[in-house]
Amino acid sequence: SFCTPQRPKIYIDYTTESFQRHLRLASLSHCSPSPSKPSQHTSLMRIRHSSRTGGKETSKTSVLSKINPVNKEREYTRFFANPFRYNPIFKYVEEVPSDLFDKYKPSDKYLPEAIAILKRIQSEFGSLENFLVRNGGDVLGPKETEEFFKEYLSSYGLQNTLRLNFTPDLVPTTSLSKGKINIRVPVQYRRHTLQGTCDHEIGTHYLRSHNNKKQVWHQRRKAFQLTDHLETEEGLAVLNAHQ
Repeated sequence: SFCTPQRPKIYIDYTTESFQRHLRLASLSHCSPSPSKPSQHTSLMRIRHSSRTGGKETSKTSVLSKINPVNKEREYTRFFANPFRYNPIFKYVEEVPSDLFDKYKPSDKYLPEAIAILKRIQSEFGSLENFLVRNGGDVLGPKETEEFFKEYLSSYGLQNTLRLNFTPDLVPTTSLSKGKINIRVPVQYRRHTLQGTCDHEIGTHYLRSHNNKKQVWHQRRKAFQLTDHLETEEGLAVLNAHQ
């Protein structure tokens, strides 16, 4: 069991309009483009604590880990069994900060373009799975994945700098943390797209971070009037992954 008596369980009935939009995008390859009318509770998000503990957590957990539901697969299945009429109720291992959903708000700026792309994929390939098979190739096993990452690291002389960490406790398929490349299991990389993943995470994010430590503005960004780099870097990482 993920939830222990020492940790609070958080139940979130998260059916905000933005979440409904997110689910609609995810469902385009599975459901009709004209889904049923959503639940009337589309503006509701309530957090219910089933228990609290007096002590403080001694270990730090990333935001992504905290917002990763332990029952997401079950709720995913329930939602798509009755599209837009079932309100998912997610369970979390740790307490979610009350201001988290105020700080991280999804944007729908490019929603029309996203829907157009997904509809195009659906019309040409029939489903997302068909698209992935034809463009990404077969799914790699753990051994092939490990060999590919090691070869990539060696090409940059990083074989002794970063180690591979295969873990089920991950939201994205890949992430970087101090001295580690975290890889979610079961492994879901495809043969023709893993190069792009490495170019994104290692060839852009890690190398930028590594080189940044050698610059005069390292840990002194404000003194040099430098703003947050992440938005620009994320865009470059995406472009690098598709070059």
